[in-house]
Amino acid sequence: MQTTFEHAPYTAQRLTDGVWHIEDATRDRPPGLQRDGSFHGPGSVYVLEGTDAVLVVDLGFSYPGHALREIVDRLADGRAIRVALTHNHFDHTGALPQFQDVPIYVPVDDPVPGVAHPIPVRPGDTISWGGLSLQVLDARGHTAGSVLYYEAQRGWLATGDAFGSGYAWLFFLPDVLSVYRETLRRTLDFFRDKPEPLFLCGHRYQQQITPVPGMDPLTPRNPDLGLAYLEDMLTLTERILAGSIQGRPYEALGRTDLLTYTYGRAEIDTYPLGSAPLSI
Repeated sequence: MQTTFEHAPYTAQRLTDGVWHIEDATRDRPPGLQRDGSFHGPGSVYVLEGTDAVLVVDLGFSYPGHALREIVDRLADGRAIRVALTHNHFDHTGALPQFQDVPIYVPVDDPVPGVAHPIPVRPGDTISWGGLSLQVLDARGHTAGSVLYYEAQRGWLATGDAFGSGYAWLFFLPDVLSVYRETLRRTLDFFRDKPEPLFLCGHRYQQQITPVPGMDPLTPRNPDLGLAYLEDMLTLTERILAGSIQGRPYEALGRTDLLTYTYGRAEIDTYPLGSAPLSI
């Protein structure tokens, strides 16, 4: 099988043995600034291959048709399929209608309505199925119930948007920076005596493995995103909470009072301390 192929509106690429990355971008519609002046920010879907099954992590944006399912069926090659969702945001659940015939792992603290065959998961659970074994880790911050999926034997870590993919959006919880700080501490402690994992982030283009036209030039590039990125995230979070770092203006989701902070490899976009969170 080819290691990269297009099936519009997607491109599928094998990242390493057993891991495929699928994003809603093609040669004709790459990530970043488009000819018409718009910006295209694709979502990431991952297919993790076990011996007898494949696990699809997140379902990207919504598109007409069944193109994502057709890619997954091609990669599964007759093996059973299940889905694991990291959190309930529209850009991670969009293709849900294409997978209503398969079991779907859903975080109990970030429920996704309308799933036909849900399997609730909570931090501390292990998914053992089809030759895969994934630990479910608590990653609250981006949402109230975000989780990570960690395949220890292979070193794969599917993070969704828990840590961003170069920058983290922390808008939706009260006192979100304190929540995020504890998630970072817990995650770094968990990996302290483990090999560096392969991060499988929710919007891989944001790592800027190759430069992305239209990205903020002050946003750090993270082509080899890893635990050092989380260390910088923790330092940045602590400095924001201490008031010892200055942000720059940021606008999103109708709010004009937001701030962006950068330190080392890390960037955080959030609301000002003491302000109300956003809704999505």
